[in-house]
Amino acid sequence: MLDTYIAYGDLDKHYKYQFKSLWIIKNSPRKQIYLEYKHDFNSTINQYNESGSFDNIISNVWRMPNIPLKLYFETKRKIEILNTYHNGFNNTFTFESKDFTPYAPLPIIEKNGVPQKTIHNTEIGLETRYAQDEKFIVSNFSRKSLSDKNFIVKLYLGVGVKNIFQSDYNYVKLKLNISNKFQVDRLGSIFVRGFAGKIFGQLPYPALEIHPGNEYRYYNQNVFNLMNRYEFLSDQYIGCFVEHSMGSLFFKYIPYVRKANIRTFWNLRSVYGGLSAQNKQLNTFPNYQFSTLNNSPYIELGTGLENIFNLLRVDFVWKILPKQLPQQYIQQRHFGVFGSMKFAF
Repeated sequence: MLDTYIAYGDLDKHYKYQFKSLWIIKNSPRKQIYLEYKHDFNSTINQYNESGSFDNIISNVWRMPNIPLKLYFETKRKIEILNTYHNGFNNTFTFESKDFTPYAPLPIIEKNGVPQKTIHNTEIGLETRYAQDEKFIVSNFSRKSLSDKNFIVKLYLGVGVKNIFQSDYNYVKLKLNISNKFQVDRLGSIFVRGFAGKIFGQLPYPALEIHPGNEYRYYNQNVFNLMNRYEFLSDQYIGCFVEHSMGSLFFKYIPYVRKANIRTFWNLRSVYGGLSAQNKQLNTFPNYQFSTLNNSPYIELGTGLENIFNLLRVDFVWKILPKQLPQQYIQQRHFGVFGSMKFAF
């Protein structure tokens, strides 16, 4: 499968383009090679489960007001080789090189006192993933996992390599992600995801852990919904997401309402991390101040209703910690109401 596009900006007078190729060597067990070359603005939302893209006009209508858009231009070269086994394991080898050019308000990194408009970084990675009793919906080239109710563990090892595609950094990156869903007798189900990571080396902020935030009015289950993008920075962290779906609960005792089969839930999102002194020194800027989690974890609590008209979901979210941050230029949110759509069976 080949996929490509080209665009031209009439304001910045630059071409943008991307080329992607997917070669499926074998369908069962899955073996594939993915190639990508991209020269465009980045619209990827970092998440703890997968990556998502919000780059269309409709999504920008739902952006939160008074929060500046944070963009960077990237040139990305990527090779990804997936090898799946029948026992639930798969390995993904990745070679990825990025040229990162930030736009205001994102800061520019200095190297030896000289501003570096573009940051070059090359990473070689290996991810081992195990999903218990995983099943898929498969089309010609794409497939959708149905294993969200099963035990899943992912372990990633990444190594930064200097001098490949002008890369300036050597480092080691470790990530662990574990998730499972439990059925609780008469009390619905509980989904738990735990994650942790450690980065060894002095690096600029694009190569560190930028904890995923949400600057849109719709709810994202894989990020912190009251956190801004590029707000918190870490080189070591541990956290968890918990959601307890309690079913109809007391709604089933209310006449007329019980026929609608509205369900309720509560959830917790938390992360605790830290930034080493050397990385804090490199990523201190006069016009943009990253926050760290050295002194306090980040905690969100939420509740809400789902299966409204068999489709809609409403989330009410409170930020518990940290109470207040010193930045005056970042809009800090302590409560939010989010909408989304969710098919629940």
